[in-house]
Amino acid sequence: MQRIPRTLFCEVVVNGVYYGVYCFTERVSSLMSGNDRLFEVDRADEEHVYTSTQKPLSGSGSALSYANVTYQYKFPEYDDYSNISEANNLISGLEAALMAGGSSAEVDVTSFIDYLLNTEFAHNADGYRLSTNIYKPEGGQWKTSLWDMELGFGNYDAFEGYRTDTWVYNENDILSPMDEPQLVPAYWQKMLADESFCQKVKARWQEYRASVYTEANINGTIDYMVSELKSGGALDRNSEAWPRWG
Repeated sequence: MQRIPRTLFCEVVVNGVYYGVYCFTERVSSLMSGNDRLFEVDRADEEHVYTSTQKPLSGSGSALSYANVTYQYKFPEYDDYSNISEANNLISGLEAALMAGGSSAEVDVTSFIDYLLNTEFAHNADGYRLSTNIYKPEGGQWKTSLWDMELGFGNYDAFEGYRTDTWVYNENDILSPMDEPQLVPAYWQKMLADESFCQKVKARWQEYRASVYTEANINGTIDYMVSELKSGGALDRNSEAWPRWG
């Protein structure tokens, strides 16, 4: 079963100080239990992380040896593992499956395709390389889910996040000249070099465009959110707290 976090707009006030409108989002880890496993592709800014042996790739396919891909232990947390080699073997096996083109029976390919399409739709500058949940329900396949999307939809001027004519999965060529240490994992380029995977991506996109991603539905969702934020004055209060325009 695909786990889809629920979201809700909220206004945050702490000790009488107004902090604006936030998107209150359910963490995937809150839905984990038992022998479920959850890792997060992210920076090496926690005490314990797994550093991949697979180096990120440039657009031409050469290894970017200075950079890394690291995984944080989210469920269970590092200290809750009786044998940490079990977790590391799981991550290593996951990467091997994805480097083979994502056709492994251990991988829910549709889940990774959904992540790709939604990340590219939003042009999320952090996509693939930061705050990327990869989880395995007990007895199930590896899946991924969206999380941490505040740098999407042109809401970021670094790393060319404002562009609409580029692919986020290819942004290592933009990031590497800046010596950005955390890059897009190599398996995304490997999967997208697999013709079978690409055909599935195209079919899934056509399915989306006939349903949730029709222009009417996209515009309707935007109109609903605008109405929701304007109706009680939240939009104006947020703009006063964060006068970002201009």
